[in-house]
Amino acid sequence: MSLINLKALDACYVVVAVNDRIYIRHYYMAFKKSGTRVPRVALTPQGFQLDLSVRRYRLATEEMRKAAVMKHKVGQPKKQKNVQADSLLGKVNY
Repeated sequence: MSLINLKALDACYVVVAVNDRIYIRHYYMAFKKSGTRVPRVALTPQGFQLDLSVRRYRLATEEMRKAAVMKHKVGQPKKQKNVQADSLLGKVNY
């Protein structure tokens, strides 16, 4: 516990997966006084709360997978008009 700087902590993200659902929560951390050296942590909901569900169980067909991961061929860049290179300024537009 001595390796954690509690003053630097101000937010907490909680991600929980239960069955077919994923819960994502964002909390603000407030430190309250307690009778010990370690402060009491109070979590206050802040920002977004997401409830996600897994809906796709089947894999895509081989043709659809190939179409999804296809990369386009990179060609020559188009030549820009009215642009010249200068030894001091680099690119100069005319």
